[in-house]
Amino acid sequence: MEHLVNNQGFHGLTNKQFILVIPRTGCTGCIDTAEEFVMNSSKQYSHRLNILLTDIISMKTLKIKFGESINNQYWYIDSDDVSTGLLKSTIYPFIIELIDNRVINLEFVSPENPHAILNLEAKLNY
Repeated sequence: MEHLVNNQGFHGLTNKQFILVIPRTGCTGCIDTAEEFVMNSSKQYSHRLNILLTDIISMKTLKIKFGESINNQYWYIDSDDVSTGLLKSTIYPFIIELIDNRVINLEFVSPENPHAILNLEAKLNY
């Protein structure tokens, strides 16, 4: 995954332990949970967490929703839809856990796994 993502214009995306991938369309409640975490807590974890927003329909809508946060260096915005096929095949946000640029865990934020963001926060605080 690291090789594919970095070759598609997201250099540095895998340089941290976690990536939170948030699609703009899909499971509304799941996306809301991930967005709430990002808006309230992501800055304090920016040394270990990158954010990737996919399925971008409107940059204007993103700017209204997230404000200046989207300009932070740990936010990656797939405005050109380069993640199609690689990361876009789900309606749920998901957390990628990495060690040495290798995926060791993938956890979806879904109705079947409502505590995924809490699990991420616990790992980030560890």
